[in-house]
Amino acid sequence: MEKELLKINEHESYFLDHYYEFRMDDEGNEKEPHDSIIQKEQYYKKYGIDIEDLGEGIVELALPAKFYTKYVKLLPKYYQDFWHLLKDSENIAPDAVLIISWRELGNLIARYEAYVKANPTQKELICRLQEDYKFLQSVYLFGVDNTPISYDDVHLDNDVKKEWERFIKTYPNGSDNTFLPKKCFSKKKLDDLEHMYNKLTKFQETSNYPLLKACPAKK
Repeated sequence: MEKELLKINEHESYFLDHYYEFRMDDEGNEKEPHDSIIQKEQYYKKYGIDIEDLGEGIVELALPAKFYTKYVKLLPKYYQDFWHLLKDSENIAPDAVLIISWRELGNLIARYEAYVKANPTQKELICRLQEDYKFLQSVYLFGVDNTPISYDDVHLDNDVKKEWERFIKTYPNGSDNTFLPKKCFSKKKLDDLEHMYNKLTKFQETSNYPLLKACPAKK
């Protein structure tokens, strides 16, 4: 199904690339799109395909999560948990704005780590989780452009500080493996963020933690 969706998205690339342009006039005001555009949208809607906004003006054709859910329920629990991790990590920061709370993000990271602990033999699935995990880890520690961890580059945002303190208390054994707050920031004022980011990147590249260490290349 994913391959078929990819082909449809490629076929509709012009429509998707200009999706918002079809709805604006030359001065940037909203307008009713042409009938052919409306008909195309209705066609995909009829067959249960959504037009999903990924942020920064990017859209794609996608099947709603509920379409997959009824089938995922038939699979083993380790695969159900894997699928839910992927889905819950999708598009959490469109337009560089974090749309889940810092606490939800911290708990999502903890779920990734719990998955590895509960399913150590699912090496292929763990490898498929790596990129999302690294991204979540980076967002949690450094924020994104429009949801930073500090608004003056000196002091942590209060919500971030409270969440880091909660995470350390709730998951005391997670920090050593995951390079989380108590290992990065131990002062009231932030150290040089670029230096800390480089430190995290190096840690991710050299760690033996299953969600970080390099996976064997596929033959």
